Amino acid sequence: RIAAAVAGNDPEGVRFETHALRSSAAHFGARRLHQLCVSISGITHENLAKKGQPFLADLRREYRLAMEELYRHTGLAAREARRG
Repeated sequence: RIAAAVAGNDPEGVRFETHALRSSAAHFGARRLHQLCVSISGITHENLAKKGQPFLADLRREYRLAMEELYRHTGLAAREARRG
């Protein structure tokens, strides 16, 4: 949904969709992901048109890194592998 909002140059949609992710990132200690979501909170149409795709690439990278760390920290990856 965030990608769709970026593609549609919809700053309100980006703000709405990143709000929950921002809260979750803060809760789990994913500081870079949280900060990235905070940084987009005041985005305008003009800035979204210029910075939307780089933001989305950064968001995807930070989300992946946060998830990898969460899995590593909780051992979920090992449990998933054992379940087959």
